[in-house]
Amino acid sequence: MMNALARLVRYVADAGQLPISYSAAWLSEAERAELDFFTHADRRRQWLSGRWIAKRLVTRSSDAGQLRRVEILSRSADGLGKSPKVLVDGQMASIRISLSHAGGAVLVGMTTDATSIGVDLAWDVPQDRQFSAAWFTEREQAWLAERPESASLLWGLKEAIFKSQGSGQAWNPRGVEIESYCDHQVRCTLFGRQLAPLAVWARHSHRGAATAVWQSAAGDTPAYPQQELSSCL
Repeated sequence: MMNALARLVRYVADAGQLPISYSAAWLSEAERAELDFFTHADRRRQWLSGRWIAKRLVTRSSDAGQLRRVEILSRSADGLGKSPKVLVDGQMASIRISLSHAGGAVLVGMTTDATSIGVDLAWDVPQDRQFSAAWFTEREQAWLAERPESASLLWGLKEAIFKSQGSGQAWNPRGVEIESYCDHQVRCTLFGRQLAPLAVWARHSHRGAATAVWQSAAGDTPAYPQQELSSCL
């Protein structure tokens, strides 16, 4: 099991090439119940890929017995999605996990010191004015007017920030406003509340942007993604 302080981001561009066992022997009973929530084959594969990568980050193993020691649950009793909680050998762990899927790609972020983290894969985000006016603030629209190709990055940052810093609010893209983004750091507000600067990891592809944000500490350095497989970066 991982025991050193870490902030890790793992991006997999084609999860279909990962050596994942679909026998579910590495899942707990509660995790299998969450998997059964999905009926579409592609969505089930996405869910399994994210869980497999996340469990491997925690265990540094692909052995089914080791993976089964880690339980990652992200649904409430009434079936609603929630932030993943991580248990190791049945005990709550100070590990935070965030997951995102888009097509065959999977993005997983992890911290081992209870620092909040959020990740997002923003694929094929529209760049037209109508979409921009509906979901971006005036400050962000001015930015996009000069750099429309930044739509995926802005959208991904918004989603990742909301996952990392939100506290039960309903998702509203305009509730997150990006004020500045540079040097692996983003400044923003969340529903009008100014947040402390957040550390950022971001990568671009022809489909959009993969982003991760987390609470930065003094002397914190950017995360360098450990990539198991990448076919489009």
